[in-house]
Amino acid sequence: MVAISAALQAALLTTRPYVYTTDLRRNGLHSWKGPPASTFLFTDLAFGSQSFSVYVDTSSAETWLASSSFICDIDGKTHPQADCNIGPLYTLDEDFARIPGRIFRQRYAPMIASGFPGTVPVTIAGLTTTTAASVAENLHNPGLTRFASGLVGLGFSPMTGDWTADSIATNFTHIPTKSLLTSLFEQHKISPQFAVSISRPSGKEVLSYGGVLTIGGLPHLEDPKVNATDDFASASFETYDSSELNETTHGLPLLADYVISVEGIYYGALGNMSVNSKPAQYLLDCGSPGIKIPIAHFNNWLAMFNPPLQGGAENEVSCSAPVPEFKFKIGGKLFPINPADLVQKWTDGRCYQTLSGSDGSGAPPYLLGDLFYRNVVAVHDWEKLEMR
Repeated sequence: MVAISAALQAALLTTRPYVYTTDLRRNGLHSWKGPPASTFLFTDLAFGSQSFSVYVDTSSAETWLASSSFICDIDGKTHPQADCNIGPLYTLDEDFARIPGRIFRQRYAPMIASGFPGTVPVTIAGLTTTTAASVAENLHNPGLTRFASGLVGLGFSPMTGDWTADSIATNFTHIPTKSLLTSLFEQHKISPQFAVSISRPSGKEVLSYGGVLTIGGLPHLEDPKVNATDDFASASFETYDSSELNETTHGLPLLADYVISVEGIYYGALGNMSVNSKPAQYLLDCGSPGIKIPIAHFNNWLAMFNPPLQGGAENEVSCSAPVPEFKFKIGGKLFPINPADLVQKWTDGRCYQTLSGSDGSGAPPYLLGDLFYRNVVAVHDWEKLEMR
């Protein structure tokens, strides 16, 4: 069972059937070897009258922009701002009301953003709401938001990065704060759901169309750029143990990440598929690369290539090699992953398989990332507390 705010519960009683859509863009300009345009998705957002491009993330809930005076920290050393490849930068003005006695700090592995929170009118997908947001004054190893100005998190409010403290060097306490989505749902009384439909890159283009983010409902399924059908299944959001977030409301755990149970995975040759019917928790995160599955089944899947592949972070395959099928069972239905997402051509001209394995550690240990989202329209429903 999961707690939601009283204000959001009240908004559910008077929701309007309006849908607001904004395009996602893909930026695949990497400084490392990797698949072009693989994980960096951006959209447009404004703080007051200043407009920016921001990274989109479903595994965090805060919204922030890099300050015009931010410190660029790479591996513990201060660098010129240009080395962090972030911008344009936000100039603090009268639209932003700082909240005294609080700091903003969030880790994104390996990036760390810190600064101060406040309230500001934020516009996204044509909707404007005054909401909590932050200004980042320090960015450590900011590869996550390269070529953008900040981040918009689409997770639940307990995941925001607000803390009570005057300095990040002191003891501080986490303060769950209303996220941008929570404010939109409450103030505009739109249906509390959003959908992410990620497009599949068509080639080696650096900047490209990335899909759509729809607030309040579904995108147009007849759009040829939307990789989905009207055959929907649903899975309830779940909680899991976390060493970082232990907040409760009336004894109930607050929902944080989007976590669902996958009932099974199916892989192999058509008509002779291996089945893992043991349910497991998976994190849904459109901003993370790849798909992470139990290590034993990952190794079994690698062995089905011809010639068989060995376990490891990088497994090169022939670009023309047949790809073993791979499907997830969710909500009683099978969701196949397109072979084009299971083997990709990297910037070095070679092809590599894209799955990875986990030994079961972590919370949750398995991942449905960017590659999974390309194959579905993923509706995150806050009213029914489910993914469908």
